[in-house]
Amino acid sequence: MVDGAFDAAKKAMNSEDSMASLVGTLLSGEAPKEMTREEYEYTIKWAAGSLYGGAYAITSGSLTTP
Repeated sequence: MVDGAFDAAKKAMNSEDSMASLVGTLLSGEAPKEMTREEYEYTIKWAAGSLYGGAYAITSGSLTTP
């Protein structure tokens, strides 16, 4: 789940009609001095995945609650 969404966001950054996104915004900046670029991308990937997963859990829970 996390890898596919992250890779899709990275690919979308390079298209002409891309929309602003959390992943795109963070990837367009520089990594903090304390991290390598690889560590920075890993952190972004899992932070975005956690936000997406949390939003999904809340939405699906509220839709199925009577």
